[in-house]
Amino acid sequence: MNPKFDQILTLALQGDEKAQEDLFTALRPLILSSIRKYHYRPEQFDDLQQLGLIAIYECIQSFDPTRGVHFLGYVKSQLRYLYLEMNRERVSLSLDQPGPDGLAPIDLLEDEANIEEDFLVRQDHLELSTAISALTPTERQIILDYYYRGHSMKQIASDRGNSYRTVVNNKKRALKKLKDHLKNKI
Repeated sequence: MNPKFDQILTLALQGDEKAQEDLFTALRPLILSSIRKYHYRPEQFDDLQQLGLIAIYECIQSFDPTRGVHFLGYVKSQLRYLYLEMNRERVSLSLDQPGPDGLAPIDLLEDEANIEEDFLVRQDHLELSTAISALTPTERQIILDYYYRGHSMKQIASDRGNSYRTVVNNKKRALKKLKDHLKNKI
C-alpha cells in the first residue's frame, strides 16, 4: 500500500488529531462512492457525508488490527452497512396524496384512453352489426367473407358455386342496403 497513507493511519489509530483529519480527507472519495452506490439522495447529501465521517471516526476508535482485517476493508464495510441501513427507510408516496403544490400525482398522469371516442366507435360497430344483420343470408355471407375474412371475389364465387358476376351484384346490393341503413341512423 501507500507508505504515506500507512503512516497517517498509524498516527490516526494512536489518537493524533491531525492524522485523523488527514485520514478523513484521504477517505472522502470512499465516502462519496459509498453514498452514490448504496444511498444516494441529493437532498441528504451533506448529512450523508457527515454520517460517513462519524462512521470513520468510530472505525478509528473500534479498529482492532489483531483481527487480520485491513483498515480500509473495515471502513468500506462499515460505510456500506451504514448507508444500506439508512436505505431501509423507504418513503412511500401515495398517488392520491397532494404534494406541496396542492396537486396529487394521479391528477398529473395522462390517460391515453379516449372514453368518448371509444364510445362512438362501439356505437358505430353496433350500428354496423345491426345493419349487417338486416341483410339477406347470402348478402351477409358475401360481406363477411370479403371484408372480415379477406377472401377474394373469385374465391367467394368458387366457394358458393355462383358465377363471379352474381357475387359482385350481391355485394353491390348489400353495400347499398348498408349505406342506406347507416345514412338513416346519422
